[in-house]
Amino acid sequence: MLATIMQSLDSTIANVALPHMQGSLSASQDQIAWVLTSYIVAAAIATPLTGWLVDRYGQKYVFMASTIGFTVASVLCGLSNSLAEIVAPGCCRACSEPPWCRCRKWC
Repeated sequence: MLATIMQSLDSTIANVALPHMQGSLSASQDQIAWVLTSYIVAAAIATPLTGWLVDRYGQKYVFMASTIGFTVASVLCGLSNSLAEIVAPGCCRACSEPPWCRCRKWC
């Protein structure tokens, strides 16, 4: 249940906060678009790997690792001071979400 709430909040917050991030980082619209673009690409790459990871390591381990990875990456995004510091942990955060989608059905 907590993973579902975190996933929903994450996508909502990212879209709502873009104008504020653009102003505070003095970034252009093209530059700030990298925040969501990198997030979407990383999630698309990580989604097919989820089944293989679950088969290899087990669903509970993958679910817990993705939750911890998402939390750490979210903290790093919150502490960032530049666009690059937001994009890199955002990719890690996006890679942590696909296991939630598949593992929460099994756990």
